[in-house]
Amino acid sequence: MGGNAFKVHLPNASFQRMSPRVYYTLKAALKTRLLKCYDVVETPAEAPEKPDHGDIDFLVAYPRPGLTDNTLQEQMKSRYSIMQPGFRTSNFAIPLHAFLPELLHADAKGAPSNAPETEEYCQADVHVCPDKDTLDRLLFVQSYGDMMQILGIMARGIGLSFGQNGLKLADPLPTSPPMTFYLSISLSHILDFYGLNIDRWRQGFNTQRELFNWVISSRLFDAHRIMQYSDAQTSKAKLLKDRMIYQNFIIYIKEQLEAGAAAGLNIGVEDALRFFGKEVEYNAVLENDRARRRAKELLNGVMLQELTGLKGMPVKLLSDGIKQRLEEAWSCENVTTYESQEAVQGYSAPLLWEIAVAEKSEEEVRAMVLRVKEEMQAAGQLDFDWKAAKARKEQRKMEVDHNVGAI
Repeated sequence: MGGNAFKVHLPNASFQRMSPRVYYTLKAALKTRLLKCYDVVETPAEAPEKPDHGDIDFLVAYPRPGLTDNTLQEQMKSRYSIMQPGFRTSNFAIPLHAFLPELLHADAKGAPSNAPETEEYCQADVHVCPDKDTLDRLLFVQSYGDMMQILGIMARGIGLSFGQNGLKLADPLPTSPPMTFYLSISLSHILDFYGLNIDRWRQGFNTQRELFNWVISSRLFDAHRIMQYSDAQTSKAKLLKDRMIYQNFIIYIKEQLEAGAAAGLNIGVEDALRFFGKEVEYNAVLENDRARRRAKELLNGVMLQELTGLKGMPVKLLSDGIKQRLEEAWSCENVTTYESQEAVQGYSAPLLWEIAVAEKSEEEVRAMVLRVKEEMQAAGQLDFDWKAAKARKEQRKMEVDHNVGAI
């Protein structure tokens, strides 16, 4: 039921569900007005054969110059609005009579209230997208009721996860910390992987069966896997059992099985990595993590103290000296692939010293530590005067306090 966002602010308002005629007429009128505010305005397609409707959802992008909250509220003819800044969703309470005085009385579900203190409203939600690609992806994800949940189940069956942010591996990579690995955020590329015709989707579906026929044309479709998911006693599976489109799809799947539906193709994570050209990146991320973990195992403060007998600041000085020598011996050209991964997936590539030390044996690392210790001791680089350091710290503090007081 619509209107949940306005219960406090409009306690006497009635947010009734709308007949298809009222809904589509109001949606068209609001879209026309929103196009005066944004360059791109779309509405997710409703589930086929839906008997009535609640809120109207709009996806918009590229606000026109000079657009303000007041201008938007005036265009929506909103009685009350909950505005959100940035790329978020704003809610509008719209009195139906402002657009549809005759149509409201003729077609609204249920008779309009005759009480003067009540008025029938519709809630319209406007979500602002940063760009057209994001809008198109959200438009697809939010269209046709439970369609996205069904496509998500198909992805989950082969170890993937499909949502509004794109297609990713279902389970995070076992890195430290665990990493979400995306395959693609491109809707067209993702649907190519599914083997689904986006042009057919754009034409629209008048019936649920038309939608179901399109869904099962996917090369990821496997009736047996979907039924196994439906029978699973997971919280998400239980939630989907209350969804009309999903339940009708399960009935449809049973018909396919009775007709002798074949098992789906043997597609898995490795196939997805190849399809999206992510094999090298995937393997490099795991190798990077392995290098970082091994580096920390081979060279750390505890190991340096136990091996050298040093304590406190000299341990840090020795550690810095070892890392500097490792980096100097390693060519920067060897980490160009690591840097490119960081840009693509947000994964922090190993430091040069981590890469270098990870390729050494434990014996080699221990020998290097002792050798560097001797070199640094001979050069007086491990000497640390605590009193002088404390005096320098106090002097810096006094200088800062003096500068602040002068301001």
